[in-house]
Amino acid sequence: MNRRIRPHLWLVSLISRIVPRRFRSDWKEEWEAELVHRESVLARRSQSDWKARNDLIQRGLASFWDALAMQPRRLEEEFLQDIRYAVRLLIKQKAITAVAIVSLALGIGANTALFSLIDAMLLKKLPVHNPDDLVLFNWSAAQAGRDLPLSITFDGNRTDPATGRTTWDSFSYRVFEQFRTSNKTLSAIFAFARIYRANIVTDGNAEIGDGELVSGGYFNGLGVSTIAGRPIQDSDDNTAAAPVVVIGYRYWQQRFGLDPAIVGKTLKVNNVSLTVIGIAPPDFSGTLQVQDSPDIYVPMALEPLLVSPNGGGPMQVPDWWWLQIMGRVRPGVSPEQVRGNMDGVFQQNVREISGDKSPSSFSPTLEVVSGSRGLYSSRETYSQPLMILMVIMGLVLLIACVNVANLLLARAATRQREIVTRLSIGATRLRLIRQLLTESIVLASLGGSLGIVFGYWGKDLLLKWGPWGVQSEQVTVRMDLRVLGFAIAISVFTGILFGIVPAMRSVRTELAPVLIQNARTLSAGRTRVSKSLLVLQVAMSLVLMVGAAFFIQTLWKLKHVDVGFDTGNVLLFKIDPTLNRYPVAQFTTAMEQIIERLQAIDGVRGVTVSDSALIADGGNFGSRNRSDVRAAMLGIRWNFFQTMGVPVVSGRSFTPQDNAIAPKVALINETLARRYFPDTTPVGKRVWDAAIVGVVRDTKIGSLRRDIPPAVFTPYSQEGPRRMTFQIRFTDAARALIPAFRNVVRQVDSNLPVYDIRTLEEQIDRTQLSQAILLANFASAFGAVGLFLVCVGLYGVTSYNVARRTHEIGIRIALGAQTSNVRTMVMQEILFLVLVGVGLGLAGALTLTNKIQTMLFGITPNDPMTVAMAIAVLVGVAAFSGYLPARRASKVDPMIALRYE
Repeated sequence: MNRRIRPHLWLVSLISRIVPRRFRSDWKEEWEAELVHRESVLARRSQSDWKARNDLIQRGLASFWDALAMQPRRLEEEFLQDIRYAVRLLIKQKAITAVAIVSLALGIGANTALFSLIDAMLLKKLPVHNPDDLVLFNWSAAQAGRDLPLSITFDGNRTDPATGRTTWDSFSYRVFEQFRTSNKTLSAIFAFARIYRANIVTDGNAEIGDGELVSGGYFNGLGVSTIAGRPIQDSDDNTAAAPVVVIGYRYWQQRFGLDPAIVGKTLKVNNVSLTVIGIAPPDFSGTLQVQDSPDIYVPMALEPLLVSPNGGGPMQVPDWWWLQIMGRVRPGVSPEQVRGNMDGVFQQNVREISGDKSPSSFSPTLEVVSGSRGLYSSRETYSQPLMILMVIMGLVLLIACVNVANLLLARAATRQREIVTRLSIGATRLRLIRQLLTESIVLASLGGSLGIVFGYWGKDLLLKWGPWGVQSEQVTVRMDLRVLGFAIAISVFTGILFGIVPAMRSVRTELAPVLIQNARTLSAGRTRVSKSLLVLQVAMSLVLMVGAAFFIQTLWKLKHVDVGFDTGNVLLFKIDPTLNRYPVAQFTTAMEQIIERLQAIDGVRGVTVSDSALIADGGNFGSRNRSDVRAAMLGIRWNFFQTMGVPVVSGRSFTPQDNAIAPKVALINETLARRYFPDTTPVGKRVWDAAIVGVVRDTKIGSLRRDIPPAVFTPYSQEGPRRMTFQIRFTDAARALIPAFRNVVRQVDSNLPVYDIRTLEEQIDRTQLSQAILLANFASAFGAVGLFLVCVGLYGVTSYNVARRTHEIGIRIALGAQTSNVRTMVMQEILFLVLVGVGLGLAGALTLTNKIQTMLFGITPNDPMTVAMAIAVLVGVAAFSGYLPARRASKVDPMIALRYE
């Protein structure tokens, strides 16, 4: 039988066209062999010819389903072919490829680094067993300020502006005990609280550390095991048990060099000897706020010894709400069921404690929320600067995408004949779009790979420079699978984003005109798209430039605020005698001994102490209802104002005779005098049971941004022992004097640790200017990157325009046009595009500044001078980048240009 009239074999040949090319020959040979064999079998059975032919055709049609099953291999083959072709093109056009990869790497790297920080600070769950099973207890009440009928730790309170209700995460120890007794819905319930400062003495060396008080079921409830020794258990959490401690991995590494022999040894914490029974795992840093990374974990029963040795501590006071409570739900139990189980106990405690003292607005409600991230209220304070940085870096990435899209449009103009030829021989537009998008995604993947490297370098920089209130060792920022997944996703997304417009524009081409005309006559459409993209770049860059200008202005104004005293050449350090159980007499004696010895050091001009630094720490705020005076209050040494350079404007300053046995006296600032004694002389009057002996000049207190508050200053020796800040005015380099300062304190008391040593200017930068510095630095840096990308885009589009119009320019020059006329013509087009972009970007820039006005200082969100400055910089730099191709255009040789195609 002739093959030409054997339809089953012809059918297999036709169907083989959809089989992947590398499998087609073998597939066709197998199917034809199968059908020929079947044909011979039917012939031997003497079936009628029409029945045999029908059977063979049906079997031939079955090959269609086999061919369909191989389509994934076909797509894989075409995909690999597209990738190979894309790589060859990228290698061939090295300049465009390099510019595009670097542009994308900057944008993707910045966003990857920021996401790794956001993941670590806002999204990451506790590294414990099944964190989603954990619940955290909160309670909310109508806003009642500090007049609540309870003594509450205010670290975790936050107010919902929509409802006006404030949420707290603090409870009393009595509530915890009753929750534990009434529990029917939790498989574990435990409590914890922060130890704000602990004096840890090991091998005769004293240092300040952070700690966490935990109930006996803390580690077991979380599902956390120690890497050495054992965790704290219920048997350790009672007053009869031997005092024990579990140390954190970071503290073990830094203080003991990962020595496993530390287990079983003794640490002295706040003069209490504790036996080390275990070491926490590396990834675990407690359940407190993100900035609180405990060095030690101690049983809750040790609170009276460690925190309140004189009695009256939070465990003994039923209306002192100070600890946090978490639990692990039983299988099938919802948080609402947990709340129903505990709400009755909670309401009963509130009624017993508040009684008739409760204001009408106080209506507490128990809440049970997810505990998978531990305490999280402070994370909300970091979200605003993080979101602003995300917007800035997102704009940089968009500018990079638009820049690459423009480069691809310019490259597409040189590939018109290739694309038209492929269309004319049967390629579909969809197939070409897929090919072009593959090229874009390959380009984005290369940029993303380099961006991951940039992100790895940048993640620690963001944490180090940021205003997060955390040290780099307190938060672990990792390039883990989640971050890598984000980088891959954003790379693919950007590849599609910047590739879709050039791809769609490239295939919208009429075949005949391209085949009979030159590229110069067909690129006007692409030029319009390029110009539109350039306008968009300018608009987005202006938003960055205006934001950077406002943040720079804010930083400059904060740095030049008149604080009312000399901040230069002052070194600060802190000590906390309360941790060593100092009595009043010994406290004052020790402070004076330290001051006397410090003043004897060469290079020291003056030494004083106070409860806190005037600006760096914010001072301690309090009120006295009897005198109806609400003010900042600060305990100081008698020479404080002389050392800091603050004059007394009336009355007298303190003297050494204003001590603990003398009548109580006070100094006030000018703001308090104006507010509370407007029509009389305050000297001789009384405030808070103290006689006012003088008025000092106003200084900034607490914050550079806030107005100067009323302030009362009292002799520190008339108050009890407390944490003190030494302020040393020096003449020589401060860093060289630090060992001598430490040695002086050690000579007076070797168990008294010195901490937070830095100059006053460094402290102000860290506590007052860190957010402004971060935003100014990053906004200006990425604004410069955006401006650079705009210049690259403007230069590329203008150069391409000039090359496209070479013939026209040659005719103009041949007809007598001057070189200045040609430059002016090109520059007018450039400036028109820039000004259109400025007009579009101005609305977005003003919207942005209104959104961030709470972060500005000393400047209105629509300040015309700042906006004009940003516009001038953008237009000036853009004009310079466009001048180079304009100048080149004016030097075109007419004879060469007239022959140019």
